[in-house]
Amino acid sequence: GVLIVVAVIPMISASLAIRIQSVILALIALSLVSIFFGSAEGIEIPENATLQPSPSFGVLFGIFFPAVTGFTAGVNMSGDLKDPRSAIPRGTMLAIIAGAVTYVGLAIFLSARVPQILLQTNTQILIQFAAVGAAVVAGIWGATISSAIGSIMGAPRILQALSTDKVTPNFFAKGSGKTNEPRNALTLAFAIAWAGILIGSLDTIANVVSMFFIATYGFLNLSCAIEMWVSSDFRPTFRPPKFVPVVGFLTCVIIMY
Repeated sequence: GVLIVVAVIPMISASLAIRIQSVILALIALSLVSIFFGSAEGIEIPENATLQPSPSFGVLFGIFFPAVTGFTAGVNMSGDLKDPRSAIPRGTMLAIIAGAVTYVGLAIFLSARVPQILLQTNTQILIQFAAVGAAVVAGIWGATISSAIGSIMGAPRILQALSTDKVTPNFFAKGSGKTNEPRNALTLAFAIAWAGILIGSLDTIANVVSMFFIATYGFLNLSCAIEMWVSSDFRPTFRPPKFVPVVGFLTCVIIMY
């Protein structure tokens, strides 16, 4: 049901989806404020609770990595941006910095304020710790729906662009309305998302999706490296040193193994 609602929003218009994202951003900000003003006093530690060995780096990476892939949403929306040449590099870098500060800061804060045994054994600890538990629930829903809207809004546009360049079937290049909304491509994205939900295990999906994301970033880096080395008409406004995309590609390959 939620997937249908999420799919209908960008089908109506991208501007509606972006306005909804602004509301969701406010909910996430409120949830973070509620956490940072929280307290662990009064939260009981179960008598039979014991510290467990930490999961392996690979397991944690596989589950966590999809949560940090949202910074590419602006790239996916490049066709709808007024000035993509300047907006994409600036927006992407700011998104990476904001995400890193939030995730790392939250981890350090919780490790300092909440006993480790509670972090390991109590799945409701954030709600119980926060000053207003309902705000955390709203933030979790907001972050989840925000990622869903960003993905189901961006992926069809990538497929539409590929079809316009005759890489994929021309059927997906067709758009609707004044803004050329990619409804044919959106239908396919909806079907793929529905299939993912029917698998039923988020941890299983997260590990598989992580590999696809890393492969995508690896090839993006490789493409950038080739363009920078051999193409004279490749003139991006944000130009890193030539070795950076090579290092990025090799890092992605190493992490996949």
